[in-house]
Amino acid sequence: MPSTDRSLRTQVLLAFAVGVALRVSFTVITKGTSPLTVDGPWYVGVARMLNQGDGMIFPTFHDRWGASFETAQHPPLFVIYMAGVLRLVGRNFLALRIGAGLLGAVGILVAAGLGREVGGKRLAVVLAWLVALSPLLWINDAEVHSESAHIPIVLAVLWAAYRLHQHPTIRAAAVLGAVLGLAVLNRTEAAMLCVVLALPVIADLVRCTFARRVQLLAVCAASVLVFVGPWFAFNLMRFDERVWFSTSGGGVFPMANCDPTYYGELAGYTSVQCWFNRDEMPLQADDLSAAAGLRADGEGFGIDPVHCRCDPDDWACISEVCLLGGEGAYGTYGVAKGLHYMHEHVDRVPYVVSLRVLRSLELYDPLQKAAWDVEHDSRNRLAGWMGLSWYYLSLPFALHGMVLMRRRGTTLLPVSAFFIVTTFAAAIASPVTRFRLGFDVAILLPVAVSVVAMLDRLEIVRARARPTQGEPSDVVEVGSPGVT
Repeated sequence: MPSTDRSLRTQVLLAFAVGVALRVSFTVITKGTSPLTVDGPWYVGVARMLNQGDGMIFPTFHDRWGASFETAQHPPLFVIYMAGVLRLVGRNFLALRIGAGLLGAVGILVAAGLGREVGGKRLAVVLAWLVALSPLLWINDAEVHSESAHIPIVLAVLWAAYRLHQHPTIRAAAVLGAVLGLAVLNRTEAAMLCVVLALPVIADLVRCTFARRVQLLAVCAASVLVFVGPWFAFNLMRFDERVWFSTSGGGVFPMANCDPTYYGELAGYTSVQCWFNRDEMPLQADDLSAAAGLRADGEGFGIDPVHCRCDPDDWACISEVCLLGGEGAYGTYGVAKGLHYMHEHVDRVPYVVSLRVLRSLELYDPLQKAAWDVEHDSRNRLAGWMGLSWYYLSLPFALHGMVLMRRRGTTLLPVSAFFIVTTFAAAIASPVTRFRLGFDVAILLPVAVSVVAMLDRLEIVRARARPTQGEPSDVVEVGSPGVT
């Protein structure tokens, strides 16, 4: 192996080791063996159900009532990974957190491949170090959330997109489709990438004929379907309502559209209490669905807001009265509830949507949002402030890197796609910082391009400052002949 390749491998492995040590240390110090929070219990609980052979069922209902209540609150990829981790380490919370964090650290290695594809070995090393050190990335690895898997997946999508743009082969299109499929199986909003990333990248292949571009697009789409098709079919078989990716909209929409998030202190943010506040729920699920333009067949949607007065131990009552239609109906009902509120407060929607986007991009009261992330999303306060500082410091480098990439003829379409997805997701749902992860990962590429350009410039300046061979040096060493 050439010495340059050995040096590259050594530097990338060093970045990986530092990244792992940073993630493990942060997890041990800030979380330790404390109970999982937010989405963590769901991921580990469903993983446990998988290991027991019970399938994708809601763990709380199974443990309390022995009920097999099908669940799809999130796509399955991270659940499957955590099922493997659970088999290895058991139900130790610290070990589970470290297992999730190690998956995030894999992104360091993927970043090196992306950097080498786009700009060579120096860019590979710089990008690997940025992924290793960014607090916006490793802060997520202290919890058992799908964001840990999203880090290497985003970098793999970028790598595959740039590979296809530079080498438009059938194989490259298939690889892009495969990693996009994995992205969809990890985060629901990643489905947008099929439209805002794959389609523009392939359309931009101007050196290819129209027929060739259509062929590449068809291969990419087929590859996506190979990965996500089984999940779609599985959901269609087990839910009465149509569930394509997940039922997460059933919780996100009502929590984003209610009085506190439209008029209160939480304006432009999200409130968990909005889903559980019965006083804000319409009296009839049928009226709600009709107002939202959805199907109303008298069967009820999700949690009945009026008649759910069951004994906590009476599963028969709960399943028949409180959870009408299963989780698929819960998703439909929740989306309908959020859309109904938007319809009733339509004059306020433009303001709230704008505020969500500004909050997501840290352009409106970022300190308040950082405090809310601590309170509502269980983020470490100090690490959150470090992440906010990193975000602001990286923006000028990102803008400079984008200008350089544009001048060099390197497409910005893949990076821009993640900005579009992040902005759209924040606009319709939530500006929570960890939901911006795709964009936070993607902009590290132009940041790395900017850093490499500065390092190259610094080397040129230093080279010019050195005396060239044959020219007298201005520096006279003490002790040289002729010096008294």
